[in-house]
Amino acid sequence: MAPEANLDEERARHATFLLHMRIRVVHESILNLVAVYGVSAPLRIAPKQKINADVHYSVKSLCEDTQHEYSIVMEDLDTVTRDKDRPKGKMEDYDTSAFAIGSLLESLKFSDCGTM
Repeated sequence: MAPEANLDEERARHATFLLHMRIRVVHESILNLVAVYGVSAPLRIAPKQKINADVHYSVKSLCEDTQHEYSIVMEDLDTVTRDKDRPKGKMEDYDTSAFAIGSLLESLKFSDCGTM
C-alpha cells in the first residue's frame, strides 16, 4: 500500500477545477461566467500548494484578459477575506496566503456578494 503522503498527493491532483464560459448578451456585450473549485487545505502539502498557486495564476490571468467585459466569478475555496467570517474571528493562514483567491479578486476590484 502506498504511504499516506502519496495518497494525499494523488487526491490533490484531482481536487480543483476552473470553468470559464463566455456568453454574448444584449448589444454584443460579453458576460464571463467563471466557476472555481479549489483544493482543500491548500497549504498542507507541496502538491496542494502548487495547485493552489496554479489556480491563483489561472484566475488572475483570466480576469485580467477579460477586464473590459462583464464577469462573475463563483468560487468554492473555503477562504474568507475578513476575520469576522471565521467562527473563531480570525482568518486562517490560507485565507491570507499570497495565493488566496478572495484577496486576488478584491485586488482586481471584484465585489463579494456574500459581504454586501
